[in-house]
Amino acid sequence: MAICLGCLIVSLLFLHLGFSVDSEKKEKHFAHNETDPIEASPNTAIWDFDLYNDPSGAFILRYPNYLGIKSKSSGSVQLESKEKNIKLIAEAIDGSDVPGLSVAYEDELERRSQSGSIVYKYLKDGQFFVMSGKDHDGCIFYLRECLKGGDIYSIETVYPEHQKAAGDALIKTFTSFPEMNVIRLSGDLTHDSSNYPVEFKLTVGNDGNVSGYYWYKKYKESNHIDLSGKVSDNIPRTLTLVSGKGTEEWIFSSNSTGPFSLYSELKGKMFKYENNEARLAGNAPIKEYSFVLK
Repeated sequence: MAICLGCLIVSLLFLHLGFSVDSEKKEKHFAHNETDPIEASPNTAIWDFDLYNDPSGAFILRYPNYLGIKSKSSGSVQLESKEKNIKLIAEAIDGSDVPGLSVAYEDELERRSQSGSIVYKYLKDGQFFVMSGKDHDGCIFYLRECLKGGDIYSIETVYPEHQKAAGDALIKTFTSFPEMNVIRLSGDLTHDSSNYPVEFKLTVGNDGNVSGYYWYKKYKESNHIDLSGKVSDNIPRTLTLVSGKGTEEWIFSSNSTGPFSLYSELKGKMFKYENNEARLAGNAPIKEYSFVLK
C-alpha cells in the first residue's frame, strides 16, 4: 500500500513538472508570438508614406500609405482612403491652357462658392493661392495651386471634420508640391544648455535612402554640410545620416515599432568625431548633441 502510495505521489510529481514545463513553453511561445509579427516582417513599410512619380515627370507626390491610388493619368492622380474617407488629388496643368494663376483663382472661387462655402482664401502675387472651406457634402477641402516654370500645379485634400488631425498633417506637406520627395526640417541642436538653430533639406527615396544637407541658420544655405544615409531594416527603425567628411553622425529615432515617420517631430542625437577614421573605428565622439526637428 505504501509502495502504491509512493508511486502515486511520484506520478503526480511528474505530472505537475510536465505541466509546469509545458506551461512555461506555452508562456514563452505566446510571449515570442507577440513580437513575431514585427520580427518576421521584412516587408514592413520603411516609411509611413509612399512616393508617386507622375509618368510624364511633371511631379513627385508624397502621400500617407493609408491612401490608395484610385485613378491616374499623365499629369494627374487621385488617391482615396475609404476607411478614413480622405481624398487627395494632384494635377499638373499646362500653363498655356490658363491665362494666369489669378484667373484660375477667380474661377475656383466662383465654382467653390456655388457648390459649398469658402472660409479662407489667399492669393500671393500671382505665384500661388490657397483656398479652404466645405463642399456640398459638408466635408472640409483645402486646395493649393502654384505657378512654376510657366505651369500650374494643383494639390487638394477633402476629408470629414472628424479627420481634421489627418487632414492637417497632409496640408503641412503641400508647400513642397510638386517635388514632394524633397523634405525641409528645422529645429535646434542642443549641447550644454546651448541651442543652435539648424535647417535641413533632404531628398528621400522609397527604398529608405536619404541624401541632402543641413546648415546653421546663422549662416547662409550655401554654407551647408552634406549628408547621406538610409533608414535601418531593424525594428524600431532609425535613420542614420553621415556627413560628407565622415566627422558627424546623425541618428534619427523612430517614435514607434511601425514605419519611420516624417509627419511628426523627429528626435535624436548628433555625434561629432575627431575624424572619419575615429568614427569608423568606433571611437567615442568628441561631442554629443541632442536635437528636435519638425
